[in-house]
Amino acid sequence: MVNYVNISVHDYNQERRSKIFGTYFPTDKDYEEAIQILLDNKIHTSAIAVIHNKISDFSTWRDNFIKWADRVGFVSLRFRHNVYYDNNSFLDYMNNTINDERFYTIQKEDTPDSNWCQLATKDGFLVFFLKGVIDTYAVSPGIEFIVHDDGKAYADFNKTVPFEKYNFPVGYVFDKKVKTLTKTKK
Repeated sequence: MVNYVNISVHDYNQERRSKIFGTYFPTDKDYEEAIQILLDNKIHTSAIAVIHNKISDFSTWRDNFIKWADRVGFVSLRFRHNVYYDNNSFLDYMNNTINDERFYTIQKEDTPDSNWCQLATKDGFLVFFLKGVIDTYAVSPGIEFIVHDDGKAYADFNKTVPFEKYNFPVGYVFDKKVKTLTKTKK
């Protein structure tokens, strides 16, 4: 059962967002309608922004993005580092947000393959940062599924495992490091 999805948005500003997408130009109203359809089916939605270059005045951009995401109906905003772009600015953005008194840290982890944290604003809007893992399927199959630009669902970012060939039980995450199944929370 699907009860949570991420939608790639990349920027709250429609003009900048359209330049990033290049071929698809979703409006705020498009997002509001999609989120409402998902909520009507008991599916919560998070916005994703892949950071692929340095952002001048990140704090202002981040704060405007959070306000926009909350207004259109997203339950959280996830910032992901573009793993194909080597840039330490992302960690600066994450650490500056952690140190901003307007946010409180729920959890944070620094591991050899990733750095991430989950934060919340004072009014409870969730904000995530993730830097690291290129392909979560290689580490923990089942943690995310991706609908790619071809309209098909895959169990991995690199389109090597079509969803219909995913052979682990749905509702579990398989940890390849310790070879165990863990029931996910619903």
